[in-house]
Amino acid sequence: DRWGSIITHWLVPSAIAALPTRVPLLAIAHGGDIHTLRRTRLLAPTLYALRARDARLAFVSEQLRAIARAEVPGLAAWIDRAIVQPMGIAVDHFRAIPRAPLDPPTIVIASRLVPVKGIDIAIEAMAHVRAPARLVIAGDGPERAQLTRLANNRIAFLGAVPTSERDRLLREASAVLVPSRMLPSGRSEGTPTIALEALAAGVPVIASDVGGLSALAAIHLVPPEDPRALAAAIDRTLANPPAATHLRAAVAHLDWQHVVANLS
Repeated sequence: DRWGSIITHWLVPSAIAALPTRVPLLAIAHGGDIHTLRRTRLLAPTLYALRARDARLAFVSEQLRAIARAEVPGLAAWIDRAIVQPMGIAVDHFRAIPRAPLDPPTIVIASRLVPVKGIDIAIEAMAHVRAPARLVIAGDGPERAQLTRLANNRIAFLGAVPTSERDRLLREASAVLVPSRMLPSGRSEGTPTIALEALAAGVPVIASDVGGLSALAAIHLVPPEDPRALAAAIDRTLANPPAATHLRAAVAHLDWQHVVANLS
């Protein structure tokens, strides 16, 4: 207990590991932890242990707080006092990226290639996009081979990319897609950072209406697992992109200085 306070990311294992300490504890739930604990029937015991420890909670989205509240109604008052705070981004860094969208337009996905990310939905949607756009997918994961088989010559897989390549993609992108789905287990996204970074860079974001992104008004939301709705949103965004100043303003409050002040 040499520290004045402890902030843990993920309820397990980090927050549980901090239970024996005696200094003030803030436990931040990011999404995967909440869904995994609920699926394994350990969410209630974990929350009761944190409440007994007199820990404070933070959730990266209101949806995650609602899940916790529904799981443990007896702790509703404590959970309602929790902070809802998406994680921060380097707003000034992304705001400074000079925009130079390519022609024909490039649509970007930057994500791990796993089922919850809905990459297959985006690939199917591209068959219905009327604009002469191409889809670039940055990231890797266990679904890559299967997704590659679904793709056509309008779609390119880059694999995992370094930070400098991510910035180039944001500079050249006409839009960023976050086509997440809700899994049968009830798991969905928290608040994917790439969407926040894209908005800060002035890049339009089209996302499924699930998880924490639903709370950001600047994002073009579409029904999850609806390729035709996603394709229509892509065409509308390419034909009439929102003003970059509007997009940047939507995430100005997510600069790390503001986030740290709120969590403190």
